[in-house]
Amino acid sequence: MEGEELHVKVKVFDVERKKEILLDMEEYVEGAVAYAMPAEFPLEALKAQAVCSRTIAVRKMKAFGGSGCRRYPGFKICTDPDHCQGFLDEEGRKRLWGSRFEEYAGRIKKAVENTAGLILTYNGKPIEAVYHRACGGCTGMCQHGARTMALLGFPLDEILKFYFTGVELVELERPTSEKPLAGRKIAIDPGRGGEANHCGPMGLSEGYVNLEIARSLEALLKKEGAQVVMTRSKNEYKSLSERAQVINESNAEIAVIIHQNFWDDERQGGTESFYLPEDEKGRRLCLCIHRELISSLGLADLGVKEADLYLLRETRVPSVLINVACLSNPEEERLLSDRNFREKAANAILSGIKAYYHGHL
Repeated sequence: MEGEELHVKVKVFDVERKKEILLDMEEYVEGAVAYAMPAEFPLEALKAQAVCSRTIAVRKMKAFGGSGCRRYPGFKICTDPDHCQGFLDEEGRKRLWGSRFEEYAGRIKKAVENTAGLILTYNGKPIEAVYHRACGGCTGMCQHGARTMALLGFPLDEILKFYFTGVELVELERPTSEKPLAGRKIAIDPGRGGEANHCGPMGLSEGYVNLEIARSLEALLKKEGAQVVMTRSKNEYKSLSERAQVINESNAEIAVIIHQNFWDDERQGGTESFYLPEDEKGRRLCLCIHRELISSLGLADLGVKEADLYLLRETRVPSVLINVACLSNPEEERLLSDRNFREKAANAILSGIKAYYHGHL
């Protein structure tokens, strides 16, 4: 399998030299493979190692939904093999390979180029593509086992799928101006699950409406290449603290909390959006989504407002709470009962998220 070069920068912390290294992804993978696997191994084994090393790096990167290097904040990955992944720079490769440097460097470069951009995923997410030199009781790829399979004529994909059950070998999609959500991890919180007392005059449940909009938004985000975390996927009650925990543990980049409004005066209606005070990213996200909702749905504009609400305060990412419409208003309840209207709302939220990542206010 041969891909095209992927121009993604990797900010690496060199543990030995205590300094930053900034590399193209495929440059980084060459150094990771050089550290991890003997260069004299068969090409298919080196290619399998390249895919594993690239997958580990991508899984760490925030641009693709990862959390970066936890030991060295601000860096995507470090060179400690016991923490992130080992790495051998060109100087180290020359020392290791001596007179065979050109030969071995060429072999590894070919393995990396032939797999450029390829990673292992499960359910659309990069896996923890661990590897070990020796076989025997460890999960992940056994490098000597991969060498034996390569010598027996097994191709790259069969080697990898032997060690990683149920995975897919896919080409990495990185965020671009045309597809800004590719690889982003986004949390969606459909509010009021399992709460029967939040209904409109005709009995339409807020929990149901919120979940249906969230499901539509989830599908749209996945089509854009995003990873999506839902705090619930069915009509069930989850406490505010449970929902915040799901969002925080997911390492999502942003969170969208979907609700509907209720007023004592059933004539009151419209769209209203909230963000946490002093959260500048949350404010920008809120403005982008609110603008698209007002433009698309045509309901009264109740404004973008600061609010010290639990989920906005307790989630550790830029978060917004959207009251799409007013369920206590009979006309807006009728609109919310219409699937086309709910899908229109989901599309508007998607457009707002894309505008946020484009940097448009």
